Amino acid sequence: MRRPKAAAVRGSCSCGWRGHSYPIDWDTVKHDRLDELDFSGPYDDWCEHIRAVEHQTMPLPAELTQLMDQLEEQLTALAEQAPAAALKAVGRPPTRRRPKSCRPRRSARPSESAPAKHAPA
Repeated sequence: MRRPKAAAVRGSCSCGWRGHSYPIDWDTVKHDRLDELDFSGPYDDWCEHIRAVEHQTMPLPAELTQLMDQLEEQLTALAEQAPAAALKAVGRPPTRRRPKSCRPRRSARPSESAPAKHAPA
């Protein structure tokens, strides 16, 4: 028994967007080689979706865009020299330090519910 084959391909996005379906002509694909499939339609749909989303969003400040471009250049160079180090860099969790605006405010008086701090003996 042969495995089932997809009838079509389409682009998709993590936001939930799904593109048009493009039928697959399996007669033109030799030996079920998926690398021979034409993904240009779904890819073009996805690119158009991304352009539309970017058009609807607020632009980043120029300084931040420059920093992100520099980071991309450095990561690309690192990926060519040391791929494992580049993967480590992009997979690194965000810093644990919260921005000042997210830190709890400290009152002038210690809270009555907070345990008292004792000086070391």
